[in-house]
Amino acid sequence: MQREGIGSRLEDRLLADDLVRVARYPGPMPGRQPVHTVYLAPQDFHAGVVGEWGVTAITSLEEYGPLPGFDSVVHTDLEQQVHDKLQAEPIEDLRIDFAHGAGTAGLGVRGREADRLVAAAARSVAESIGERTAPLAIGIRIPSLVADTRYRAIRTLDVFLDTLLAGGSEPTLPDGFRITVSNVVSVVQVAGLVEVCEALEAHFALPTGRLTFEIEVASPQAVLGPDGASVAARMLHSAGGRCRSVVFAATGYAAALEIIRPEDETLVTDHARSVLQVACAGTGIHLSDGAVTGLPVGGMGEVRRAWTEHAGLVTRSLRRGFYQGVDRHPAQLPTRFAATFAFYSDGAATAATRLQHYLDGSAAGTMEGLPTAHALAGYLIRGLDCGAVTEETIAQYADVDRVTLDHLTRGM
Repeated sequence: MQREGIGSRLEDRLLADDLVRVARYPGPMPGRQPVHTVYLAPQDFHAGVVGEWGVTAITSLEEYGPLPGFDSVVHTDLEQQVHDKLQAEPIEDLRIDFAHGAGTAGLGVRGREADRLVAAAARSVAESIGERTAPLAIGIRIPSLVADTRYRAIRTLDVFLDTLLAGGSEPTLPDGFRITVSNVVSVVQVAGLVEVCEALEAHFALPTGRLTFEIEVASPQAVLGPDGASVAARMLHSAGGRCRSVVFAATGYAAALEIIRPEDETLVTDHARSVLQVACAGTGIHLSDGAVTGLPVGGMGEVRRAWTEHAGLVTRSLRRGFYQGVDRHPAQLPTRFAATFAFYSDGAATAATRLQHYLDGSAAGTMEGLPTAHALAGYLIRGLDCGAVTEETIAQYADVDRVTLDHLTRGM
């Protein structure tokens, strides 16, 4: 082998690979990831619903408290912290759920009646934006793109956008607007959704790329294809940069495998979680775990049992790297925030100390590389964003500010 020029030849050979890999794996997405998404039926959504959920959640905390399972010294002020969060920001992300509302057999809503329900919800969203009562992020969940519900899915999106954007000379969508697509099962469905988004952007004079979506995985066919390859990974990379999140619907996935007892779900769903986690790694696409089926309703015993289950499952998801989940009832909010705050406050000192070791090279017998620093910074940022920790707390253990943390998450 001739050594002359091998470096330049290798550079030429690998440059195209570098560019493709960077495009496919750009790293963390800018902006804040909500800790949860609240799903609401369209008939239950109105401009003041976020505040109402906060009041109901606080009432449940006062009636059925104290919070279960958080009794360490670290958490002495946890209940007050949760109370303050419920007053200031009870819902971080919200979806008006048309997948189990308009166009489904459950409510028997179809045709013009469904269109009226969609339009009414869009007007309420516009009202909430005008009154500044909308959450950080908001969007709609549309039915699956399978044959039975495909038309209703696209029609729902079209009517919603047409109503929301009506009357404006320069149509705009709220920041954080997102489309959730139920039970996506193929790469072709994702590619078709991209085409729909492009057509709607052109029709409503929206900037290219303004419509983004998240896909719900509820079927084994969306995880593993007939050739044994990961369908999920191919779906994400066929989204043209529009996919922002993957929601794993564990109950639906388990049911497709004929597992019906909630206590048995994790026996079969953790494999899918791992596949989705690996598929999303490095893409900037967020992961979200599905809803807990048991709701905190009934008497003291029933509510507290549901709280204990919910807090445990939220903690489990967080420890697995699923930093977002789905809530469907106001009384789930106390344990959502309690478990989330505890997760970040428990680990903040250790994470900040390890990050400082990386920054000053004093790892005290450990090897903290750049990937670890990247993960530690991301952990601390998520804790800051949700209100679990403060910059002052982090500064006790590491000489970093928010700007430094942001740089570190991008590997700088």
